Amino acid sequence: MVRAASRKIMDAARLCRAFARAVDRQRSTGARHTPNVATFDHAWFSSGGGASLIGLVDGSIDRRSPDLVGADIVTRDFVGCEDVCADTAIHGTNMATLLVGQGHQYLQGVVPRSRLLAARVVGPTDMATPARIAAGIDWLVVEGVRLVALPLGSEIDSTIVASAIVRGHKAGVRFFAASGNGSGTVLFPARHPCVMAVGPADDRGRLLPQARRDPHLDLLAPGWQIPGL
Repeated sequence: MVRAASRKIMDAARLCRAFARAVDRQRSTGARHTPNVATFDHAWFSSGGGASLIGLVDGSIDRRSPDLVGADIVTRDFVGCEDVCADTAIHGTNMATLLVGQGHQYLQGVVPRSRLLAARVVGPTDMATPARIAAGIDWLVVEGVRLVALPLGSEIDSTIVASAIVRGHKAGVRFFAASGNGSGTVLFPARHPCVMAVGPADDRGRLLPQARRDPHLDLLAPGWQIPGL
C-alpha cells in the first residue's frame, strides 16, 4: 500500500514537471494556443503561496486527512446539518488538498503555506443551492480573499450566484471554476464573464478529451492521474 502510494506521488510529480516543460516548449517556439496554458514558476512553487489568503467553495473537509494535518484552514458552514455519509466529504477534502496539502501521504498542494478559507455549501445530497453558494462567496469577499476556487458547476445559470460573483469581481477578487466534463457547453459559473474557466490537461499540456470546452476555456491545469482520496 505504501509503495503504491509512493508511485502515485512520483507519477503526479512527473506529470507536473512534464506539463511545465510542455508549456515552456510552446512559449519558446512562439506557438499560440486557445486556451492559454498556465503554470507556476519555480519561485512561486518554492514559496508555497507565502502568506496569501485563498478561498474555496465546496463541501465538507475532513481535517483528519493526513495531507491536511498542519494546513492553515478556516471553515464556515452554510448548510446547517452534518453529512450523513463520509463520501460527501471526499470532494471537498480533495480540493482542499490540491490547494494546501502538506505532502504527508499523497500530495503537496499548489500553495501549501497559504491560509485557506473554505465555505461549505454542498449538503448531504451532494447538492449546493444557489443561495448557499452566493452566501459563501460573499463571506470570502468580506474576509479579504482575493483568489476563489469554485470546483462545482451547473447546466443552469443562477442570478443570485452571478450577482455575488460580480460583487466580488468589483472588489478585486479573481474567480476560477471548473469547466466540467462530458458533452455540452462549459458549466456555470465557469462560463460567467467574470470567472476563469479551467480545463484539465494531460502530461503534454493537451486538453483531456472528456473536458467541456465550448464556447471557450481560459486556462488549462494538470488534471490527469492526480492522486487523492
